[in-house]
Amino acid sequence: MKRPEGRRPASPVRSEPREPERAPESGGEPTEPIRIVSAVRPERSSAPADEPSTERPSSAS
Repeated sequence: MKRPEGRRPASPVRSEPREPERAPESGGEPTEPIRIVSAVRPERSSAPADEPSTERPSSAS
């Protein structure tokens, strides 16, 4: 009975600090820019950058 009581308050206590932490992180531009940059850079510089990069050296040689 004591364990569920300690776990119940632990859930709301952890949810409270997690909510404010996510808010400042998203507003501080540390998570949003990282997701956009890592999602746009790898996709754009991976497919289009590899294709023209391989075609250029191939045509040059």
